[in-house]
Amino acid sequence: GFWAPYEVTEEAFSLYKNAGLNVFLMGNHTVKEWTSKTLTYLGSERTKESLELCKKVGLKASVCYGAWYYEMSEEKRMPDKPFSSLNFYGEYLDIIDSFNIADEPNKSGMSVYGNDNLTADYKSVYGNKPYIVNLFPDYASVSTLGATNYSDYLNAYGEEILNDFPQSAVVSVDYYPFRAEGFQTGWLACYEKIAKLAAKYGAEKRFYIQSAVKNEFSGSLSEADIRLQVYVALCFGGSRISYYCYAMPGYPDDCMYEACMLGKDNKPTEIYYYVKNVNVEIQSFASAFLAFDWVKTVGITENGTGGNPAILKLKDEVDFSDRKYLNRVDSSGDLLVGCFENGGSEGYMVVNYGEPSTTRINEVSLSFKGADYVVVYGGESKTDAEIVKLNGGKMNFALNGGEGKFIVPIE
Repeated sequence: GFWAPYEVTEEAFSLYKNAGLNVFLMGNHTVKEWTSKTLTYLGSERTKESLELCKKVGLKASVCYGAWYYEMSEEKRMPDKPFSSLNFYGEYLDIIDSFNIADEPNKSGMSVYGNDNLTADYKSVYGNKPYIVNLFPDYASVSTLGATNYSDYLNAYGEEILNDFPQSAVVSVDYYPFRAEGFQTGWLACYEKIAKLAAKYGAEKRFYIQSAVKNEFSGSLSEADIRLQVYVALCFGGSRISYYCYAMPGYPDDCMYEACMLGKDNKPTEIYYYVKNVNVEIQSFASAFLAFDWVKTVGITENGTGGNPAILKLKDEVDFSDRKYLNRVDSSGDLLVGCFENGGSEGYMVVNYGEPSTTRINEVSLSFKGADYVVVYGGESKTDAEIVKLNGGKMNFALNGGEGKFIVPIE
């Protein structure tokens, strides 16, 4: 959850954990004074204090590199070998999950954060722990990207950073679909580009989920809106899910949003409980889902329509001839089908796609070959796997707006 809690207390960290968040993402806040005690960055007092609390309450931690905070707070230049020079966290290596290196750098920033001396210094201390640089979404302008186009931007990221971490690469992006101007149609195409980049480098994928309302975002979010975002992320093989925002940016004097997971009073909102519910749901089948690798995601449009513009932007065609078990998909509405593999096994993430407030229940029929049963994981408020016997090779079921299921055929 970004932003992290304002209070470095056991109560605040436990509240964070109780939302189903298992990695403490060290993000920074609106503070009156930038000091080692108020900001989390490499070498700061607050970082060590936060790590100690993470260990106490049972959270892993993603540490903020924050070179700019170091230089503003300490009023001195970041050391040439920052990770080895500021190596204060040896007793917490078991809970340090990753480092949050930078948020949305432009193309030239890739060479800064991908500098061979910097990444070598990082690996000398933290080995193969993920070194995460969060990317702009594809709607960023070319001037913002500092690149000729989005492909150029992604290629620079791959060459400068992902190449340095062949065993622990992570591709991270934030794309928020529920905006003030309406539901975004470019969302799926951006995720497809990110997923294909990750597949090229054997990288994990982290997708940010919108958990804030007002300002540049829509005026409200429902539990179904959270669920849709999470299942779409899973449909493209996301294995790391982050929420923007947990705590309120600008708290307490100049709050940026109407509500996040925490509100203007720094207490849980309805969104907090929506996230908690969905996290319980997806963690119930995490081990099964994470055993599979993403192959592709295709979109099926509602029968008799011109097609959902978001689905039509996907590059992969609806073709299941390369699937061992899945033969055909019929749907009464717009549907995403993520295809996954694990050796000779296959899995399919099926999601009723569309803005949940206007999306009807979707009647879905899957046709299989060479399988007698399927194991069904997930679904709205479901935490138990279900084994379903196929009827003539078919499985029929309904999905509510934003709902998804992960389906694994067995012989």
